[in-house]
Amino acid sequence: MKEQKTLNQWRKERGLTVDELAEKAGVGRSIHSWLYSGNIPGLKTGLILAEALGVDVTQIVWGKEERREVEVSPMPEGREVTGNQSRVTREQYEVAKQWVAAGRDMTVTADAIGVSRGTLYKAFARFEKEDGLQKSSEGPAHEAAGSKVKTRKPEASEAAS
Repeated sequence: MKEQKTLNQWRKERGLTVDELAEKAGVGRSIHSWLYSGNIPGLKTGLILAEALGVDVTQIVWGKEERREVEVSPMPEGREVTGNQSRVTREQYEVAKQWVAAGRDMTVTADAIGVSRGTLYKAFARFEKEDGLQKSSEGPAHEAAGSKVKTRKPEASEAAS
């Protein structure tokens, strides 16, 4: 009988990080739920994951929850919201990232902040975009990118001729 292990045990044995396995298999953040929450992927995805690990799909013990012993920060209090402001602060976002990385469900994380899952997903997207813009704004490339020259759009009569 072939040796059987959980998906996470195979990942660790192969020396892969979670992100490396996700990239190698072509799956996204869903991998967290398969590694830590005991969720079972569909057959096609299971086969892809097994291939990425170099094992037979029957060697992976599916549905076994393997909790990571990671200490996470408590969720900080929110702020009073007025108008069209986001209800998720930067500080809450940073803690929420820790919680999700530690295997906590997005629903549980959103509940701790006091927002819907949809609002939390939008906050993740917004802060990730901001972080991406900040990273690209460092160094000499930023000066070139930030120095766009605005040109006047041609008038409708000029464009027609």
